[in-house]
Amino acid sequence: SVRIDARRAAELRQLIDPADVLAGEHGVLLATAYPAWTSWIRRDRAGLSALVREGLRAPRDAATLRRLLGEELSIAPSIEAGLRRFAQRERARVALRELLPRRLGGADVDVTARELSLLADITVHAATEHAVAKTTERFGSPRRPDGRPSRMVVLGMGKLGGLELNVGSDVDLIYLYDTDDAEFEGGEGAATAAEFYQRVCKRLTALLEDVTDDGFVWRVDLRLRPEGGAGPIAISVAAAERCYEAFGRLWERAALLRARPIAGDLELGAAFLQALGPFVWRRRIDPMIAREMVSLVQRSRIELSPDPDRDLKLGPGGIREAEFFVQTLQLVWGGREPALRAARTADALNRLEAHGYCTDREAREVAQAYLAQRRAEHAIQHASGIQTHSLPQGKDLQRIARALGYASEQRLIEDLARHRRRTHAHFLALLPEDAGQETPHLALLAALEAGNEEAVHAALAARFADEELAYDAGELAAFTAHVVGLASHPDAPLGVRARERFPGLAEMLLDAMFASADPLQAAKNLRFFFARVRQPAVYVRLAFADAAALRRLVSALGASAFVGNALCNHPELEDLSEQVQVIEQH
Repeated sequence: SVRIDARRAAELRQLIDPADVLAGEHGVLLATAYPAWTSWIRRDRAGLSALVREGLRAPRDAATLRRLLGEELSIAPSIEAGLRRFAQRERARVALRELLPRRLGGADVDVTARELSLLADITVHAATEHAVAKTTERFGSPRRPDGRPSRMVVLGMGKLGGLELNVGSDVDLIYLYDTDDAEFEGGEGAATAAEFYQRVCKRLTALLEDVTDDGFVWRVDLRLRPEGGAGPIAISVAAAERCYEAFGRLWERAALLRARPIAGDLELGAAFLQALGPFVWRRRIDPMIAREMVSLVQRSRIELSPDPDRDLKLGPGGIREAEFFVQTLQLVWGGREPALRAARTADALNRLEAHGYCTDREAREVAQAYLAQRRAEHAIQHASGIQTHSLPQGKDLQRIARALGYASEQRLIEDLARHRRRTHAHFLALLPEDAGQETPHLALLAALEAGNEEAVHAALAARFADEELAYDAGELAAFTAHVVGLASHPDAPLGVRARERFPGLAEMLLDAMFASADPLQAAKNLRFFFARVRQPAVYVRLAFADAAALRRLVSALGASAFVGNALCNHPELEDLSEQVQVIEQH
């Protein structure tokens, strides 16, 4: 602690209880390196003593965590208090393990991330059982048509699913139940199975994330569920399968790579994931997956990261690119090679290298970069007590560097920069040779992806300034409406499904639009045309197949209102080259 921050360590000596000097020394170390833990140490000295007395190297497998949680809940005034106190103590244990050398019970982030994931499994499972029991008391027990009890399962997604949870992470969850045809025995009776499980899952979510005097258990993120934030909080297995089959997107396939049943009926979850296998693992080899995965990272960087250069997660060469390097290769080759289907990043890298899908150097450097940035990310989150991925500055960065064993903050910055350069190069190397690495439309595409019309307007205004287009405010608003209209249908040329099925089409279309004589007129005519056709996917496929014809078409639409009217009045023409010929005849 003196090496990390001598002045702060001296001030914290008051935390040491003469009756338990060993626990006090651990507390000073924890609070010196990670100031956000100071209030917990003051509040729960008994918990700190118990951790140190038990020994930090004691195993934390699922059975041990289940036993310890049971002991905590048996003496807690409520399940809310018991879950929160237990989760906080275990997170403090992880923080200490990451600070201490191995000989004193320390461990690297790959070990502690697994312990955090198992902690999430056990606490979410206990909260699920409680929520089901309480809802059943009121509404009765749901029964399937065959008379057996209805079941639900909680899927852990993202880092939780891959047993790589961050100390500051949300837990990404999906709530599923077995059937919509359940009937109820006893209680008030719920109107439907959907209503019953909505109530269960709302209670479960609140039990995990509501903030009390004891803090919270986990922040919960449900946006990875079918239909995202627009969908119901809980959905039946059959409805989820239909949703993925009809509307599933590439990012959902990538998310499901790491899905894992963690609470409720685990067999139900396993059967659901097995049924989704053909959706996730395609036997057709599609190298263009890499292009869309790179685009996903670039769009999320623009949308979510205010300072990419300091962002360990979303910045170039960051944690997300390391994960997507692995997931891209899994999605391309995993349909034909089941051995590649591993949820943990490190395991998947080893398998990809062993089967020849990446080189030894790629696997080694991506793995090293991933661990180095995860160590720094954990230290930042322990120190700040908030969910952040950005390197701090000044004294805070100095403290983080020393806690991680670096001689100075500059050494930390240089080491992370080296790792990020390597990861970024390996990630971009996945792109097909003819795929451009940069596009001027990233901000616009990110805004369309988020469905944020204000951001679309701002991105177009910036492009107009770059292109020196003299449009007034009204024309800019009209242009925004036309572009949003071209993305309103999933199969329209800027729609979500079209962007994934035809990587590069959106960029190609926007390039042609801005290169035309009147981009506003071109956008207007294209929007009106696609609003009139019954099957936009047919025309989008034809446009993607003939880039030259598409450019000529958009150029003509931007040059002449008469041509636009002619096209809109002939939507029955299905061959793009025929459309161009008709236009050129006019």
